[in-house]
Amino acid sequence: MISVSLKAMRNRSDVKIDIIQLQNFRTIRGFLNSFKTLVKLPKYDVVHCQYGSVSALMTCLFVRQQVKMITLRGSDMAPWASIIRLFSIRLLIARLASFFANLLCDRVGCGSNRM
Repeated sequence: MISVSLKAMRNRSDVKIDIIQLQNFRTIRGFLNSFKTLVKLPKYDVVHCQYGSVSALMTCLFVRQQVKMITLRGSDMAPWASIIRLFSIRLLIARLASFFANLLCDRVGCGSNRM
């Protein structure tokens, strides 16, 4: 989904796209490195975060851009997600982070027909 959108936008001369991949937030080192990346970003017109969870929340909190957008894929906020999966602390934190990121961002897209 995102590769098709990128290909279409890159063909336009008036659009410049930078892709920044954040590190894993499961370790303190990854969290700190991603935090440094986010706060040092130059000013863009739009910042898009591919998934929900902690990366989206961090992007919404620490990036000072005009428009922040998140694209959810399915299990980020899905109401049908298995209740058993919610008992995992990591998954519970990811869902809560997605919820708060959705409140803080300007636009939310969805890449799942079911959602």
